[in-house]
Amino acid sequence: MSARRPSNPLDTLRLSAEEQAAVMAELDRRAGQRSHPGRRAFHRQPYRGRPVTALLRQPGGTVTSFAVKPHNVSCGGISFLHGGFVHTGTTCRLTLRALDGTQTEVSGMVVRCRLIRGRIHEVGVAFDSPIDLRRLLPAVQAEQTHAESEHLPHFLGRLLYVDLAGSSQEHGEPAELLTAMSAEFGLHLDCVHDVESASQRMNDSPYDLVLVRLPLPAGAPNVVAALRRSGFAGPLVALVDQERTEEDSALQEEAAAWGAGCDCVLATPITFERLGELFDDFLLRDYDSDAETRPLVSLHWSKTRMRPLILKFVSRLPDDLRTLERLVRAGQEAGFHQACRRLISAAETYGYPQVATALRELSGLLAKGAEPEAWRAQFETLAVLTAAARRACD
Repeated sequence: MSARRPSNPLDTLRLSAEEQAAVMAELDRRAGQRSHPGRRAFHRQPYRGRPVTALLRQPGGTVTSFAVKPHNVSCGGISFLHGGFVHTGTTCRLTLRALDGTQTEVSGMVVRCRLIRGRIHEVGVAFDSPIDLRRLLPAVQAEQTHAESEHLPHFLGRLLYVDLAGSSQEHGEPAELLTAMSAEFGLHLDCVHDVESASQRMNDSPYDLVLVRLPLPAGAPNVVAALRRSGFAGPLVALVDQERTEEDSALQEEAAAWGAGCDCVLATPITFERLGELFDDFLLRDYDSDAETRPLVSLHWSKTRMRPLILKFVSRLPDDLRTLERLVRAGQEAGFHQACRRLISAAETYGYPQVATALRELSGLLAKGAEPEAWRAQFETLAVLTAAARRACD
């Protein structure tokens, strides 16, 4: 049994050093499996083991002090672990320990809060102005801005945006802007303005990610609950206008209540960095857009009469993988294994033993009850193989 540190009344995590290290390692593995340099506005670097005090202005104006566990830092923001949910738009002041032992105070705003497990949340804070990392870290890598980045990564999936308030500037992010930004990541976004249309779209074709504008207009039905009742088991993200909720604590509390069935709450206005992080968490990368992906040629490509069938199999492979992932998220274990067996058979038939092997490993992970990070990493492996197969067919 691991020894716990002396109790700190400001520490809401109450984790031992070993437990903290395990959570940090888990987040690092996920970042390593799904990181795409050049997409973030600021390069993140590890910032561990130093005390950080966070003064958070809670809904209603109450200021509370917490001892939080820092994870990563950049000149533009910081992420830390906390033992409770923090509303997006919450203003805060952080006390950071410099290399020389002095303390530096930084102000910022919570732009993201996601549940890791249990009571452990990862909170992302954007600084009000960039800081000099040389005071905090012994070696600082060069920062990279979006202006220096050549392109954004592309992802696989279909998006649905539900905005019951309409797309006017008064109610936050316009649907047109969100559609355009999603397109930069290679994604198509459909927009609806009522629950009935949302449910109908769900029935007509599957979606991989649904975004819902919160808080809802007065008297509006709980669209989050309605979508869950309709059978949607995929990622559901609440978009909350940080300016409105920051000014009105009642709106902030309402948004949190409506978003109780969501996987993530994200503050607007949306930036490319925040949107990219969101897609990185919930969607598969489209490695077809990665010039470094090497072609994967079918063992039967030399058989001329097989080529049309091979091309058809490869063209459908991204959709087949997304179907498998939806079945996993919906908890339909029997359906997943049945579909996976069919896909394994097809991969072997059309000369892709590497794909078949990766699918067997995925099936094994699910059969053993592996953590989501493990099976999502295996889906990424399959996405890479899919892109390699499609490149060979071009």
